[in-house]
Amino acid sequence: KANSTGSDSNSNSGENTTKDTNSNADYTEVKGNSNIYVEEPEGASVYFDGQFKGTAPVSFPKESGTHYITLIKSGYFTKTYSVEIEDNGEDVKYNFPELKKSE
Repeated sequence: KANSTGSDSNSNSGENTTKDTNSNADYTEVKGNSNIYVEEPEGASVYFDGQFKGTAPVSFPKESGTHYITLIKSGYFTKTYSVEIEDNGEDVKYNFPELKKSE
């Protein structure tokens, strides 16, 4: 019986993994399916705690706590912001100022 139970739970977790991959939000640390949106400066590479998340405008699963958002754009000075993100189940949107030209 233990073996059949084990195989049952394995097949179930396989199904759940597929669902998680499709919904793309079940692994977030915050309750619910909240996201962080970085809308500006458009075209800047967005890093969240050192991990590349995409080019603004971009969104990714929300994580509560103190985090660092770094903006990088060719020909501009890199800028890092410290942000405090609450576990309130709501989306967070950031519009940061345009980056300063490096020349």
